[in-house]
Amino acid sequence: MALHISRKSLVLVAVVNLFLLVACRESLAFSKKPSIEESPMVKIGIFVGANKVRIGSASFFKLIKEGSFGQKELKKEVEILANKDGLFSYSLGHLGKRLLFAPSSGTYLTVNNRRYRGKIRLLHREDGLFNVINELPVEEYLYGVIKYEISPAWPIESVKAQAVAARTYALKHLGKHGLKGFDLLSSPADQAYGGMEAEDPRATQAVDETRDEIISYKDEIINAVYHADSGGVTEDDLFVWSDDEPYLTPVKDSFGQDSPHRSWSAILSLGRIRENLNKNTAYEIGQIESIEVAEYSPSGRVAALRINHSYGIDRIRSNTFRIALNPGIIRSTFFKLKTLPDSEVEFEGNGWGHGVGMSQWGARDMASLGYTYQDILKHYYKGVEIEKR
Repeated sequence: MALHISRKSLVLVAVVNLFLLVACRESLAFSKKPSIEESPMVKIGIFVGANKVRIGSASFFKLIKEGSFGQKELKKEVEILANKDGLFSYSLGHLGKRLLFAPSSGTYLTVNNRRYRGKIRLLHREDGLFNVINELPVEEYLYGVIKYEISPAWPIESVKAQAVAARTYALKHLGKHGLKGFDLLSSPADQAYGGMEAEDPRATQAVDETRDEIISYKDEIINAVYHADSGGVTEDDLFVWSDDEPYLTPVKDSFGQDSPHRSWSAILSLGRIRENLNKNTAYEIGQIESIEVAEYSPSGRVAALRINHSYGIDRIRSNTFRIALNPGIIRSTFFKLKTLPDSEVEFEGNGWGHGVGMSQWGARDMASLGYTYQDILKHYYKGVEIEKR
């Protein structure tokens, strides 16, 4: 017996099915966009080796004494100090060795009058000092990084490239300083970070529009290092950190030629060079007699220098030499040197930074020419993919 269904019933069923399909799709689309709170957490060492700090908020905030399960609601800024026994406050007394400050919902904390998202943790150290650590979702951390690493006023695709590189670097290096209680430093030694004071609308836009995107090589998150200006060719990481990542090989870089860092020069006395090497490295350098290039890398940069001095001869990696002397003076390892009268050495070079990975001024130039942030990243990191994690 055939089942008779009216046309009205068929229309009703079709409408219901269409509603369920649309609702299902909207639900799936919503579930694919995680909240910031669901992004990985990162711990940033904003003060390392502090002896006092002021913690406050625009509203109520909580002080949690770890280990004793004690919790106190605070209304005013509090100054925390340290001695060999632990952390204390003149208004609150002895507080133990581990403290956690948490803001009220929707507000922020201040550390020495600077605003920070997330929580602030204080960890006492054996030397009587303490580390001040900002704990927050990585996406919120990036809001406070971009402006300190690249100009948000640059073409947006270059700012997006910086956002993806910075996110990738952060996730790659989680736990880097784990023994000190945090992941990354807030200085350029890792990535410059300034909390909410460093946030900018275009930087936030770049982070939000690339949310969760990272750079990978053969399904592994890469070490997405970057620098200001390549000087015309990027460097192989083998000659900077002794790593040998296939995605960090030299790239001829015709972009960024209008960079203010494209060329530089400096004149230093042999006495100053000796003083800085002895102060900032493990080498023991006597009176310097001469400095020579010991090795060039395939990119044309100086890979190592030979220092002839009264104690002997030392071969020094050029990036170690550059940082010891002051990377704001010896701006790159892409230089030529010449000995001058009166015991001085002249350096003439190109670019700024270690030269490995993405050139920020090159990224700016590429974006101004219409390249996307994916194009930029794949130009500087060879054989990589851009994916969501």
